Amino acid sequence: MSADLYGFLSSSRTDSILATHPNRLFSTLDVPSEWDPWWAWAGEAPPDNSSEPKWLLLLRYYARTQNEQGDEARYSIPKEVELFIDMARRLQVSREMGGQALSVLCYARYSDAAVKPSNHDESQAPTSSQDRMFGMSPKKAHEITRMSGFVAQFLLSSPELASLRHAVDVGAGQAYLSRAMRDELGLHVLALDWSDVQSKGAARRENIGPKKRKKAPGRPADGPSSDEKKADSSTGGGVLDEHGAPKGSLTYKTLEIRSDSLLSAVDEWAEEMQGTREADAPPLPMLFVALHACGSLTPNVLRALISRLHSTEPRRLWIPCAAVIVGCCYNLLEADDFPLSGRLVALSKELPLIFTPNHLHLAAQTPGQWLRTTETLDAAKLAVRKVVWRALLQGILEKHDASSTPSDSHTDLDETAVINGETPALRRLGRLNDSAYVDWETFVERAQDRLGVRLDPASCTKDATMESRLEVFQVLRCILGPVTESLILLDREEWLRDQLEGTGMDVRLVNLFDQASGSARNVAAVISPERTNVIEVRLVTIVYATRHRSRVTRIVGKPASTLLSIRQRQDIKALVR
Repeated sequence: MSADLYGFLSSSRTDSILATHPNRLFSTLDVPSEWDPWWAWAGEAPPDNSSEPKWLLLLRYYARTQNEQGDEARYSIPKEVELFIDMARRLQVSREMGGQALSVLCYARYSDAAVKPSNHDESQAPTSSQDRMFGMSPKKAHEITRMSGFVAQFLLSSPELASLRHAVDVGAGQAYLSRAMRDELGLHVLALDWSDVQSKGAARRENIGPKKRKKAPGRPADGPSSDEKKADSSTGGGVLDEHGAPKGSLTYKTLEIRSDSLLSAVDEWAEEMQGTREADAPPLPMLFVALHACGSLTPNVLRALISRLHSTEPRRLWIPCAAVIVGCCYNLLEADDFPLSGRLVALSKELPLIFTPNHLHLAAQTPGQWLRTTETLDAAKLAVRKVVWRALLQGILEKHDASSTPSDSHTDLDETAVINGETPALRRLGRLNDSAYVDWETFVERAQDRLGVRLDPASCTKDATMESRLEVFQVLRCILGPVTESLILLDREEWLRDQLEGTGMDVRLVNLFDQASGSARNVAAVISPERTNVIEVRLVTIVYATRHRSRVTRIVGKPASTLLSIRQRQDIKALVR
């Protein structure tokens, strides 16, 4: 499939759209012939003022459901454009969040919508994990809940992973995921981040819960619970379970994360965690996670894992046994990080495809979500308006000799800035508040004030024809964004599968998050032992939130009926129904 995607994106029609920024159209005035099927249509006046703008027709056609197939005539879109959009939809990777991520695990403590056990006491004081959800956006809470739940199920999906007790969180940020893995899964976690500010902020969050918590009935006035008193501050607050055994720990470390520095950091930590183990003790099995590893951090983490898997060192302190890596920020990718797979590298020699900053910025677009609610549609309208009006302004400035730099002169801009559509005038303009885009007149006035120029009022009339064409152009660019991201994801999957050959490991892509929650980058590269079945967990896994809610009972690998009371089995049925 990656070859089909590659061919589509490298075609002259697609490439001409992706490689051109709206701000550059006025400079060239050379519209590619491949745009003929839609350029004239986009500039046609609507039959009446009540008609929707052309770009919104494109969007509705793109986002139509399966039930709406076959009613294309009502969109009044040129047939060539329909076929183009259909191809983009067909080639992109599905982003629907399937049941594989959390088929049986239910974390009632994280979700208000979750079904609570029948013996749940609402007056019970919240757990420390709940406390640390303070300050987290709904999007982040969704991501932490889903990913920690997936990891819990994932570790029980294979005998090789069931005993794993150590994890590395790469690009941990405020360590939300690290704390969830420590507190909920009982793992020892190494949280790595390049920012000392982030690492210190993550450490400070250990104390946020007790400060925020309201005194609950029956809770001692002097504050912390017995579990909190047992917190191991040297490792970030891990607690002891009811039997006195370590429930998990958290270690923070700040460093510039590269493949080599990552391996060194994990080596040092693994040596500390080995403690008094025998010198010939087997290496520690290690899980690697990354929640939105920016740009080239994702391939660098994967290279580190591959390197250690192929290592021939006689004594290894640890060995990677699994990974759940979610990437983001494709605009920060280094040139050597695409393509990676042997198939696309060979194909690129015959049919070159260069991902410009335009391609990588657009890969973050999710036009399939724009029509989801009134709020998301309003946000999309504003986003399109900003791009289009700034492009229209650039055209006006280029005609205004006294206040604009000639369009072919970009002495103060680097190549990336030029490709991104920046011009000296628009760079000086910078970002404007959303209120500046309430209407065209306000926008032009604010722009003149920011630039310190006065434009001829006659030249500032908005060109409605060009506005419609630019709107259609921008939406077509955004529709191609998920196709671009799909090629990046599939290229990584193929590359990993080739690199993992002979290691006993396999890789698959899993949709972890719901894009409707705002989690646009929702695909994880999941590396696991070859026998692991992520979608259908073979072991019985039940998480039962008890009355005290600070205790989670896991029953693994045995029939639930032999271990639980009738009341508990009823509650479990409600949880997983």
